[in-house]
Amino acid sequence: MKKLPVPLSKTEFSRGLGLICFQQLVLPVLLSLGTVVLSLSPTDAELNFAYFLINYISVLVLFRNFLWVELEIAVERPGKIFSSLAIGYGLYYVISTGIGYLVAFIDPEFLNLNDENIGAMSQNQFALIAVGTVLLVPMSEELLFRGVLFNYIYEKRPVIACFTSIILFSMIHLIGFIGEYSPLHFALAFLQYLPAGIVLCFTYVRSGTIFAPILFHTLVNVLAMIYQYSAR
Repeated sequence: MKKLPVPLSKTEFSRGLGLICFQQLVLPVLLSLGTVVLSLSPTDAELNFAYFLINYISVLVLFRNFLWVELEIAVERPGKIFSSLAIGYGLYYVISTGIGYLVAFIDPEFLNLNDENIGAMSQNQFALIAVGTVLLVPMSEELLFRGVLFNYIYEKRPVIACFTSIILFSMIHLIGFIGEYSPLHFALAFLQYLPAGIVLCFTYVRSGTIFAPILFHTLVNVLAMIYQYSAR
């Protein structure tokens, strides 16, 4: 399989794993405690934005050297990036449409709780959610799930790298809703995130730069926010 031009060091990999654990286990608790200690009453949208912003700044600081090298590569191959995005979006449309039909066949009334939560927050603070979702999330999630997890494992175990990145990327969107889904609905929600996870790995490998999946992730989130805006 094609090699990635910028391998991740063991130190950067350790930083990434630490940051993922911090994001999922520590940061939400710190934000909640902070609001109590400072006697603040932020909305869910404001808490979400703070979470996104802290993650965004963290990845920029911790992976600034990796990002700089990746940016130099991206500047040299714009054609490869955009062709990867075009092919990737075609694959994404086909796979997600198929999964959409499958989910609707199994349960026509199924609702994705993460999408519902974002929709509810965007009703009153659309601009805040849009900035977080479109500008902050793609960079932080792609650096961790493709730039760290996928990149480091890919050099020795490409297939395992794909499965690990795709599965954890899907799970990260569901972890906050464990206990709220039935087992069947949890599986259906998991399926809905697979197309993006698959295509993000594809665009990274084909283009050879992390900026391709970042751009693809941004495009998908832009389309999602356009849908949310039209549904207001």
